[in-house]
Amino acid sequence: MDAKSAVRKTQGSPTMTADTLLAQSAIDRLTATAHTLVIEGPSYRQRTRGGRLDPDHPDEHPQ
Repeated sequence: MDAKSAVRKTQGSPTMTADTLLAQSAIDRLTATAHTLVIEGPSYRQRTRGGRLDPDHPDEHPQ
């Protein structure tokens, strides 16, 4: 007996955005029930890397 592959190869791989209406409806469903988190303050990542924040420029990354 010959073993047959379970992998099917198609002529062209379908893309996720092949149908723009389908893509837009998927985005609408995902964003309609999404929550928005607003986090203010200095970056925690900068504190864990040992960098110090400049109080005059809090949005800049430490060098």
